Amino acid sequence: MDNSHSITKLLDQKHDEDFIISTVKVNSLEEYKSLFVTGISDEQMAVFAENTPVGSSESDGRSDANVRQEIIKHVYGNTDLKSQDARMFLDALFPVDVQVMTGKDVVISTDRVIGPSSSPFVIKADTLTFDGGSLTVITTALTIYAETLFITQKTGSKKSYHIGIFGQTGDAGIPGTNGRGYDYPAQPGAASSPLSPGICGNAGSGGAGDNGNTGTTGGNGLNGKLGIANFPATIHFKNLDPNIQQIILSTKSGEGGLGGIGGKGGDGQTG
Repeated sequence: MDNSHSITKLLDQKHDEDFIISTVKVNSLEEYKSLFVTGISDEQMAVFAENTPVGSSESDGRSDANVRQEIIKHVYGNTDLKSQDARMFLDALFPVDVQVMTGKDVVISTDRVIGPSSSPFVIKADTLTFDGGSLTVITTALTIYAETLFITQKTGSKKSYHIGIFGQTGDAGIPGTNGRGYDYPAQPGAASSPLSPGICGNAGSGGAGDNGNTGTTGGNGLNGKLGIANFPATIHFKNLDPNIQQIILSTKSGEGGLGGIGGKGGDGQTG
C-alpha cells in the first residue's frame, strides 16, 4: 500500500490497522531534522558530518562535492550555509519522499533490507515485533518509534542481528592497463654456408638466434573508492517485553572498495 500523506498526521494518528507502508512528503529541512536528527548529541553529529565522504553526481548536473559536503555539515552539524549554490541545492531537495511503516502492530518476519541510498525510513508503531526477521538499512536514514518491543523465539533469519545499520562499500578501483607485447620475432641466427656451391656436405651449423625479449609489465590497478558512512539512526522503545533476553544491533561504516586488478603482462617475444 503506497499512498502520499502528511507525515505529521500519519505519525500522530491512532492505529486501527495492523500496519501500512506509505510514502509521505517531508516539506522542509526543519521537518526532516525533527524526524531523523533527534536524540543525538551535537558532538556526534559534528563527527558524522566531518567524516562523511561525498562524491559527485551526474544525475542532477552538479559535480561540486564541496557543495554537498557543506549541505551535510549544515543538516547534521548545524553549520551555516555559506554558498549560494548550497542554498539553491538544498531548496531544490524539498519536498523529499520518506518511507513510513506505521500501525498498531508492526511485525518484521523476514530479512528486510532498505537501501543502499534509499529514501529515509520511519517505523511508527504501538508494538514492534521481530518474529524471526531482521531490518537492515544501508546508507539510509532510519528512525524507529515504538511503544513496546517484542521479540519472539521464532528462528529463520539469516542475519546475526535484529537491526543492522550499515554504510555502503566503495566501488572497486579501475583495472591496470595491459603490458605491451611484441608483434615480431627476435633476430634469427645466421644461416650456415656450404664448403662449395651446390654441395651441402660438411656445411657448418647455423648461428644461434637472439633470445626473445620479455613483454612489459602490466600497469597497477587503481585504488578502490572510499566507502560511504552509515547514516545516523534514532531508535525509541518506551517499553520492552520482559521476556526479551536481548536485542542485537549491528553497525558498521562502509568498507573501502577493492583495489583494481593489475594489468596483464605483455606477451614475450618469439625467439
